[in-house]
This record gives sequence, structure tokens and C-alpha cells, in this order.
Amino acid sequence: MEEINKSYYAIIPATIRYDNDLCANAKLLYGEITALCNEKGYCWANNDYFSQLYQVSKKSISRWVKQLLDKGYISSEIIYEKDSKKVLNRYLKIGDYPMDKNVLPYGQKKEYPTDKKVTDNNTYNNTLNSILDESKINFKKPTLDEVKNYCIERNNGIDYQKWFNYYTANGWKVGKNPMKDWKAAVRTWESNNDNKAKESEVSPYGVYLN
Repeated sequence: MEEINKSYYAIIPATIRYDNDLCANAKLLYGEITALCNEKGYCWANNDYFSQLYQVSKKSISRWVKQLLDKGYISSEIIYEKDSKKVLNRYLKIGDYPMDKNVLPYGQKKEYPTDKKVTDNNTYNNTLNSILDESKINFKKPTLDEVKNYCIERNNGIDYQKWFNYYTANGWKVGKNPMKDWKAAVRTWESNNDNKAKESEVSPYGVYLN
């Protein structure tokens, strides 16, 4: 079997982590599959490899793979030897989740290389980018009371109502980008206010007025 490079990151998105239909080990296996897909766009490791990796039976691996297949989180293609039912290769790929099996069943026909080379990783790359962009949708805008309490805690003297109104009006963006951490935005506002206060204390000759 081809030597497997273990230096790639494993990614387990919230869709997988919080799916109660999956056992914990199936979720872990999904992460391992993403790591192997990162190299070539598909996972070529068989159940024997995973069995040795996790020190469990191949039957357990088969059960975890089936859970992921049934939910549409991965797709599978079996390549048989010519004129034979002997399995030559099995290819696993990351699916578009949640998947509508009526639209894209996991057994659909696909072309996979047998010379260990892949020329098109677009499907996997698009899925990976979607996973990495997940943090953008996890931001939860604060309430006015949360902002007020945070400003009181920091004793920063910020007009929290003005701050709240400003970011509510601009759609909770920092510059042109969606806000990811509202507390960091408060601290930035606080720092900007401090700089303005210092500037107001300087005379036209560059001397601080006391």
C-alpha cells in the first residue's frame, strides 16, 4: 500500500461534530479522511490501514465508514480488477454536506486515476474553503447590555450606546470584513479614543499642554 503522509491537518466541521447520528469514532475517522484528501483530493486508504491506525477491527471501520456514507458526508467509489469482482482500489472523497441523496447519491459514477496521480482537486478545494469559511457564520452579535457590561468591566469610558448604534448601522462589519470578535472591536475603539485624547492635549508646537 502507498505510504501515507500524516503531516496534513484534519478538519471536522460543526456539521459533523454535532451530528448525533454519528458515533464519536466516525467523526474522528472523517477528520482523518480530510487529512488524506488534502494531498490528492481523495482518500485511497483502505479499512486495513484505518484498522491498524486506530487499533480496532476492520468491522468497526466498515461501520464508521457506512455511517458517513449514509449521511452523505463522504462518497465512495470501488474500482475492481478487469473482468473480476476483486477490489483493486477504493476512493473516498469529502461530500457536500448535508447531501440530498436523491440529487447526488454517493454511488455515482466518477473517474479516478489508478497511477496515483490526480489532475483536478477543485471539488475538494471548494469543500475545504467552505469549511474554513465556517467561522464567518459563527459570529453572534452582542446585546446592548453585554457591550455595556464589558465597557464597565474595562472602565474604558466608551459611549457604549454610540458604539452599538455604529456597528448595528454598518451591518456589524470592521472595515469591509464581517466582524468576528466584538470584544476586540470594543478594545480597538477604546484604543482609538485614547489616541484622540492624547492628540487633543498637544499644542500646534508639539508640546503637551498640562
